Amino acid sequence: MDKIQNTMGEGSMVSEEDLLKQIDEFREKALKLQSMISDQEQRAKNLEDEVREKEHTNTALDAELLKKREAAESIVGEVNDKVDKIMNSLSEDVKESVGTLGEDLKTTKSEITDKIHNENVTVYRNIQDLLKEMDKNDELSKMIESRVHGIRIQNVVLMIFSILNFGVGIIILLLTLGII
Repeated sequence: MDKIQNTMGEGSMVSEEDLLKQIDEFREKALKLQSMISDQEQRAKNLEDEVREKEHTNTALDAELLKKREAAESIVGEVNDKVDKIMNSLSEDVKESVGTLGEDLKTTKSEITDKIHNENVTVYRNIQDLLKEMDKNDELSKMIESRVHGIRIQNVVLMIFSILNFGVGIIILLLTLGII
């Protein structure tokens, strides 16, 4: 339907032949889907396993992020403590020569802070991507489940008609042989 509306929006008309081709393609896909029910169920199980693995990975990434954040905070705290101690222990004459060292330490501190921030952003994006992928997997599982349900109903109906057809065939055979 979206395809038809998109092409109509562009000013071109979709022919009946194209629509019939699309309907035939849909029928072929439905037949293929019917033959692959067990594969779909296995895929759904595999997706569930992947979701569990990604949740485990997510937990591991959270733990890793926490460790890196604590390590970074401890490094920054140590650097701050060391800078304070150095500045307090030096005399006025030495403070001028240490000024450049303090600037280097501040630069190093800012570089470390920037690197920590970059690493935190990377981990955050990885977690976001993981959550998006988990959402896609959930949607795929729901879609597969709804398709499998429709095919199951179709199989039950076909089975009922097959049994009726078999019964009618037996009755016709018995009538032809003159048993009934």
